[in-house]
Amino acid sequence: MGLRSLADELVLRLGDGRLPYLENGVLRTSDRLPYVNVVVEEAPSVLNPQRMKFGSVFRDISRQGRKFGIGLTVVLQQVSEIDAGVLTQINTELTMALGNEQERREAIRNASADLSGFERELQVMSKGQALVSASY
Repeated sequence: MGLRSLADELVLRLGDGRLPYLENGVLRTSDRLPYVNVVVEEAPSVLNPQRMKFGSVFRDISRQGRKFGIGLTVVLQQVSEIDAGVLTQINTELTMALGNEQERREAIRNASADLSGFERELQVMSKGQALVSASY
């Protein structure tokens, strides 16, 4: 579906009540809207520093999205290729096996919790295993 078609469809659904933004004909306040999570798969192609230097909606979401109920999920295998401004705002990481030594170092350095000492685990984890780290 193209962006124009998507926009047209969203306007249609808003008008006939299929989107939860209207309540008895009145626009809901932002604190009453449903939570939204934006998932960026293959994130280095979108969130690399070269593309982000002139601003990005993803950087805005990473910095301010929480207060509007918008989350950002970044799926990647190359931590070193992601803009540092986005990485510093990520609160929870699921880190799976990383074969590349540089990527393991970057994953440990950027984690919101101290993962030092897990270098070996990041190299030898099996399929489906992950380290979970969080800032809270």
